[in-house]
Amino acid sequence: MLKSNVLKISVLSLFVAPYLSASPLKILSGSASFIATGKPGFLKINGTGPDIRGSLDQGPKGITGDIIVPMEKFVTGIDLRDEHMKEKYFEVKKYPEATLKIISFELDGSGQAKEKPFKGTLRFHGIEKAVTGTATLANDGAKQNIEATFSLTLSDYKIDIPTYAGVKVADTVVVDAKLQTEAAK
Repeated sequence: MLKSNVLKISVLSLFVAPYLSASPLKILSGSASFIATGKPGFLKINGTGPDIRGSLDQGPKGITGDIIVPMEKFVTGIDLRDEHMKEKYFEVKKYPEATLKIISFELDGSGQAKEKPFKGTLRFHGIEKAVTGTATLANDGAKQNIEATFSLTLSDYKIDIPTYAGVKVADTVVVDAKLQTEAAK
């Protein structure tokens, strides 16, 4: 009986130990952006939002954690379009944040990654959906630069497709995030 329990604990520790040794990462700076293409395709709307925050952990299995984006801070360069985006489409008063939960993002043996796949869930506009994308992590001394890209479908999040003067935005939008992190002290 004792041998059996010791064996069970030993096997269990193989699965649990990598998660116990995760180190928190502090987000020093970050921004998110999106590119929405219009139909006809001559129109490209580029929105940017600063002040990403969240909590990330780096362990032997890679990086996990939450990235939180304040939706009120997104701008596209045209005030009226920004107002419509925030009030009519994103409904930022009702849904002030989007949260990307990183479930898996594996690093290579040197603790870096170049265009490696990641999996997560995105909570946006009150709806949570699975997302996949690619990310790169490069060490810069004690700091790390992380860039991630994924696509989302606006209709999956019950967002009306923006239309203005006969130009309609495509349902699929490309999202990019850039973060600089360091080990938390």
